[in-house]
Amino acid sequence: VPSANSFSGTIDVSNNGTLKLQNTTLPTLGTLNSGSTVEYNQSSSVNLAAATYNNLTINNSSGTTLSGAINVNGTLSLTNGLLNIGANNLTLGSGANISGTPTASNMIVATGTGELRKVFTATGSFTFPVGDETGTAEYSPVTVNFATGSFAGGAYAGVNLRNEKHPNNGSVLNYINRYWTLTSSGITSFTCSPTFTFLDTDVDGIEGNKASLFTGQYNSVWTLRNQVSGNNLSATNITSFSDFSGGDQGALPVNLQSFSSVVSGNYVKLNWITAMEENNSGFDVERAEFRSQNLEFSKIGFINGHGTANTPTNYS
Repeated sequence: VPSANSFSGTIDVSNNGTLKLQNTTLPTLGTLNSGSTVEYNQSSSVNLAAATYNNLTINNSSGTTLSGAINVNGTLSLTNGLLNIGANNLTLGSGANISGTPTASNMIVATGTGELRKVFTATGSFTFPVGDETGTAEYSPVTVNFATGSFAGGAYAGVNLRNEKHPNNGSVLNYINRYWTLTSSGITSFTCSPTFTFLDTDVDGIEGNKASLFTGQYNSVWTLRNQVSGNNLSATNITSFSDFSGGDQGALPVNLQSFSSVVSGNYVKLNWITAMEENNSGFDVERAEFRSQNLEFSKIGFINGHGTANTPTNYS
């Protein structure tokens, strides 16, 4: 569709057909039939309304922003420009894939409240081509690798990130000035090994000391994961998702060794063991309830910590 054209009504795309939009007023999309492709080749910024695409091509150097939730069931081609999801979710179906070579100028910006999500029906790996444009655009992808798990219909893993120090990271000098949040829905009893790529400019402190940093997973307390390797944070065979970042081993104040629960009648007994603690005042115990379809936590108790301890400590 050439420049300066405008539309009234909607445009349908036939089976295996391609709709190419170049410097034109964007039409209202109608039925996008099997195998169809919509390609955006605008020279100015584009806002994409909520839609479900078979194949979607982003070729827009001025940037593309979601103004509604987007689903892609086939191929998402990142040809040129940033795709900013903002407060909306971009969901890739179970058979979806991403083509192109993601870079800092050609990636998905996932720094808002929205997530880049991938639907999983079985074990396997997927790389989320995400980054930020806070000041300077930076590419910092995440790869998840599910080794085990049960996957319900529509089950997905999601990611977003922030180009800043995690608010609960106690590292004073050496830390990763970036953190990622992984979520999942419909995936149970899983083991997953995620890898997070950071840039040298994300290291606060002496860059040569980045190998001394450790991956930390934060979920009310820090759990120490793998030591940094190159420009990668990683965690092996984790069983839950939350926030991930990097810092000095001693500044991630609690290394959680295990956590389990036992149900007895109307009661739940929580048991956990710390491998080490530093200046640990204690643990808030919280309970979640559904209120207006939202899961809300409230504090129901407090368990005293052991301050600083270098040997395992049991709690319940």
